[in-house]
Amino acid sequence: MRKVTLRKPRRKTAEHKRHQYVVPEKDKDKLTADSAEAKDYRVRITANWNKQVPTILEIGRELCEIRDKLKRGQVGPFLKTLPFHPSVAQALMRIWRNPVLRKPEHAPFLPPSWATLAAIDELDLPEDALEQLITTGRINTNTERPRQAARLPRRKWSRSAQ
Repeated sequence: MRKVTLRKPRRKTAEHKRHQYVVPEKDKDKLTADSAEAKDYRVRITANWNKQVPTILEIGRELCEIRDKLKRGQVGPFLKTLPFHPSVAQALMRIWRNPVLRKPEHAPFLPPSWATLAAIDELDLPEDALEQLITTGRINTNTERPRQAARLPRRKWSRSAQ
């Protein structure tokens, strides 16, 4: 059996008191959240955050393109070399193949998650219905559960359907 030794608890010092936080000397020259430089960072971060949907679409396009160029039987081995699971690659390709989701004018209004975009694609909505959900704002950047946004009943899966 392994011997376990108990350590004595550390004594609390003035620095550890709950409501008395002292700014260390090294932090005195750091930015505040409302400074001009912090606002510049905020603008750049927001711009990059908004690039997520175009990046997802670009990856889906490239995956579809390489899939068409690879020899038969080489797609699976190629997908296994990517930094994400092959099922993610399949979802990204499905997103790219959806004509409504890949419209550049919809990108600023779509959720920045490949999983949510794939779930939107799996709704199998007609193009005009999906277009209307996006233009009316029912599907937007905050959408996490597209089935609820579209007000569709949950799909009931059965073993026989598989």
